[in-house]
Amino acid sequence: MEESLEKNAEEITTLAASIAGLREEKEAHDGALDDARADQAKARSVVAKAEKKIKKAEKTLEDKAGTILPVIHFQFPQTWDIFST
Repeated sequence: MEESLEKNAEEITTLAASIAGLREEKEAHDGALDDARADQAKARSVVAKAEKKIKKAEKTLEDKAGTILPVIHFQFPQTWDIFST
């Protein structure tokens, strides 16, 4: 009985050491995962800002097209068929 207790205590000590090593490894992986998530968040922010600029530029072009196209249409009768459809 005493022998099996010593054997179990030895096994528990070995497993505890293994768990400690695994916890350290997990913490390292968690740190890398947090860094990757931060990088992804930065990339999403950059993309969102770029999309906002593009939409603003598109809106500006649409606004200008509304004032420029009628002038072109009036000055160049050959475009009347193109813009009438």
